[in-house]
Amino acid sequence: AIFNPKGTKIILNKNDNGSFWVMPQADNSKHINIQLRFNLKEPTKIEFNSGETTLLAKGNIGFNLPKKKIYGAINLDSKEQGSLNLSGKGYLDGFEFKTKAKINKLKLGIVKDILGNDSNIITKGDINGDLSLAIKKGIITCKGNLMLDNLTLRGGILSDTLSNKNSQIKCNNNKLNLINSNWDYGYLSISNSLEVLFNEKEIDSSAFIKIKDFDHKPLSLKIKLPISIVDRRFLFGDLDSDFNLESFPLAALNTILNTSLSGKLNTKGYFRGTFPTLNSSIDIALENPQTNGIRLREKWKGNFARDPNKKEWGTLAMESDSASIPGNLKLNLNKDG
Repeated sequence: AIFNPKGTKIILNKNDNGSFWVMPQADNSKHINIQLRFNLKEPTKIEFNSGETTLLAKGNIGFNLPKKKIYGAINLDSKEQGSLNLSGKGYLDGFEFKTKAKINKLKLGIVKDILGNDSNIITKGDINGDLSLAIKKGIITCKGNLMLDNLTLRGGILSDTLSNKNSQIKCNNNKLNLINSNWDYGYLSISNSLEVLFNEKEIDSSAFIKIKDFDHKPLSLKIKLPISIVDRRFLFGDLDSDFNLESFPLAALNTILNTSLSGKLNTKGYFRGTFPTLNSSIDIALENPQTNGIRLREKWKGNFARDPNKKEWGTLAMESDSASIPGNLKLNLNKDG
């Protein structure tokens, strides 16, 4: 079926579950043999929330439902908040596609406008640039640049505000880089670099995390995560992650935890394996720890180890160092914690 709408207006309002569009549940007993094509030669007006936000759509889109394919090109223009042009082809049921996006001064505030005032999602910032991305038989190729300016996100899985003044996503055929990535999230300041190596099929990331407005050495975190695409689905390999934190003043946590802490913490360790059965080994050293007025003028050293594959669900062993009366602590966890 081919549709050639002219002077068409599409009005979308959220249902009781907050969705603008609901896909029907598949009935495996019925074979769908429908092909649809929409030729939007003239701009079609799409209105959200009874006209509060309007987009103009122009292009052509095709659906081959028996083969679960989509193809075509579409331009969405908000007039005052930028535009988005998408073209390409791919599958509806997995990661195999070829697409090109051209984003012209797109203001992310439009997402908040579309979702409406009853949504807790907050989006601000500007995106500008071109990006081509393709996945074919598990091989990823990419080219282009995207600029992110004054980004602010909150809501959903983000209980606090995540913000970034400016970053750049740069991509070529061999890798994708996130450049100048400095973020604020609640009490945290995060300096991050991320590299996706397509040939090696691996994500490499490093981050330095600090408590804002507090002078201390940052927590360093390094992550390697293998990735692959099999049967149009993303698969993750064994995580390889190391972290290190030196001379961290526990008083930096007082505002966050609404408590009274002091002393210094040194810790380093690793996480290895697959979720949720990660192996871990964490060295811990506390110097003169104090909580709510109770202070120990001594050092405590120990280790936490976990290896679920050996049914070792976690063991914490600590002992005092240079104390007048030596002490020790041992805690064994079961599968449920």
